[in-house]
Amino acid sequence: MVQTLALNETLKNRSVLSLMEWSPAEIQRVLYTARVMKQEPHSPSFRHALEGQHIALIFELPSTRTRVSFQ
Repeated sequence: MVQTLALNETLKNRSVLSLMEWSPAEIQRVLYTARVMKQEPHSPSFRHALEGQHIALIFELPSTRTRVSFQ
């Protein structure tokens, strides 16, 4: 599993806000790693993988709870 986390050094410190500059292989590698991390969240391989990193959440659908609270 550690091999999965060993993302290419060219990806280090790159922003996902500029995905147009990423190759399809780089994007696939990141998405594959995310899928594996989601399937095995308590794996020792991932325990400190995101330590000290900034994480963003993307909400694709509007929140019903938020919408109702403002009505």
